[in-house]
Amino acid sequence: MARSSKSASASSPVSLRADEQDLTYLNRDLSKVILLDTNPEHAALQPDNAIIIPPWDGKGGENGLVELIPFLECESAGGHHCQCES
Repeated sequence: MARSSKSASASSPVSLRADEQDLTYLNRDLSKVILLDTNPEHAALQPDNAIIIPPWDGKGGENGLVELIPFLECESAGGHHCQCES
């Protein structure tokens, strides 16, 4: 089922698929928004803002989100002086 919304950058309604997330609803500067999701289709409208992670399988020992903490802390501080590990 499609829904209609007003985009912050457009005055005409935008038709969304049910599985899409429109980050403009946040009414924030999208250069400062990160979407963490397990489904790339959810990020179809703003793919540059997305980090797609594997879904949690419920098993112990998974630390994918924990491994993102240094990156997210760096980005929240402005991201200009961060040194990412490759």
